[in-house]
Amino acid sequence: MKERTLRAWHRRLGMVLFVFVLIQALTGLYLSVPAGRETAHAHEAGSAPAASSHSHHGSTSRWAALVHHGGGDAGDVYRTILALALAVQAVSGAGIGAKIRARSRS
Repeated sequence: MKERTLRAWHRRLGMVLFVFVLIQALTGLYLSVPAGRETAHAHEAGSAPAASSHSHHGSTSRWAALVHHGGGDAGDVYRTILALALAVQAVSGAGIGAKIRARSRS
C-alpha cells in the first residue's frame, strides 16, 4: 500500500477511534477511583450503594460501568470491534514508521 493511502486511512480511523477510546479511558478511570468502584461493585452485586455515596454519584457509577463493560452482547461486539480497530491502527502506524525509516536510510 502506498504511504499516502496508508496515512489517509490511519488518520481517518484515528479520528473515529478517538471518541470511543476517550470514552473507554474516562469511564475506566472513573471506575478506578475508590468511590466509583464502591458504587459500581454494589450495583453489580445487586445491593444498594454504601450510605456514604451520594445518589447522583451512584447513578454516574452505574452509567460508567454500563458504558465501560456492560451492554450484554452489543457491548461485547462494541469492545471487540474497538480492540480490532486499535490493532489495525497500531499496525498501520508501525507500517508508516517503517516506511519513514526506510526513506531516511536511503
